[in-house]
Amino acid sequence: MRVLITGEHNYLRGRDNNEYHMMRHIEDRGGSDIKLVMDCDLTKAVFDDFNPDIVVSFNCGGPKDQSFLSWVGDRPVCLMIDDGFHFDTVACDIPPRCDAIILLVKWETLRQQYQSRFPEKIVTSLASRYVDVTKFHPRSVEKEYDIFFYGTDDVPTKVPLNNMDAEYFDDKWRAAHGEVPTTYNYYPLRKRLRDLFLKHKDDFKVNIFTPQGSWFPVPPIRGDGLSEVIAKSRLTICTRARSDTLLKKYLEVAASGGAILGNYPKDYKDMFDGNIVEVNEYMSDDEILDVVRRALDDPEGLQRKADALCQDVHANHNYEKAYQDFISVISSILERRGTTIPR
Repeated sequence: MRVLITGEHNYLRGRDNNEYHMMRHIEDRGGSDIKLVMDCDLTKAVFDDFNPDIVVSFNCGGPKDQSFLSWVGDRPVCLMIDDGFHFDTVACDIPPRCDAIILLVKWETLRQQYQSRFPEKIVTSLASRYVDVTKFHPRSVEKEYDIFFYGTDDVPTKVPLNNMDAEYFDDKWRAAHGEVPTTYNYYPLRKRLRDLFLKHKDDFKVNIFTPQGSWFPVPPIRGDGLSEVIAKSRLTICTRARSDTLLKKYLEVAASGGAILGNYPKDYKDMFDGNIVEVNEYMSDDEILDVVRRALDDPEGLQRKADALCQDVHANHNYEKAYQDFISVISSILERRGTTIPR
């Protein structure tokens, strides 16, 4: 089957991010049968020359440029979405001429939301996120830090940001905090842990990377350099956002052989349960600090947790697995739509 992937330039190539390199790997592995073209480079001549059997539009949200839809004829069209944070906004951008919605990460609650909103469409997902294990891998370096923090931490957003907010602001949250506010930090536990360890920086060796840029902020170093800093850290903070999704930092840390401090999305309980140093936002500061101190006092136990996740990520969450997963999902969509195209 010939698969044309049209990607949102500003989100993929413009940011030179993990998803861009993953899709490039998928293109390379597909040989002449898979082609990745940024939306700004896609013309009808390019489309006709490749003559795809199926079109996949990869976007942060809904496709910004929908001109290609006038060229597809009766070919299947899939929208691959990497935004689980703005469901209502993204759902409004999905064109009627879309046969399938593919979520970039396994997230059953969000999948059900899209299926309920679009009962006539196929709604599915990749099996996980994936990471470049040639850049993120264990290193023989000395531990220099107790706590490492990187990523955005102070993002107050409107409530409800999307339909998933009802899942976050549940009865337990209301019992602990009271009335739901009109705005709330999108990374509540992440910000709390950052502030807590800044307050106790004399008790722990703390390393905090401040993200740069106002739109999709990035850490000051990425790839190999980031992986090395993770490897030098005994614990790296990874937490859920208000939306219960697997963020790529979980895989970056695990692939680098780092131990995770935080919580995890429920769809990945089998992967993370027992393999991270778990804290939650309902703990007191003293309870969190006690958990961290006991973990740091047990380096062998930390290493066992880190090794288990590292082996899992390198075996099951690498770019080659992403290619296999992508092909499986596309083939399944073609079969469910009633059109099976021979390879």
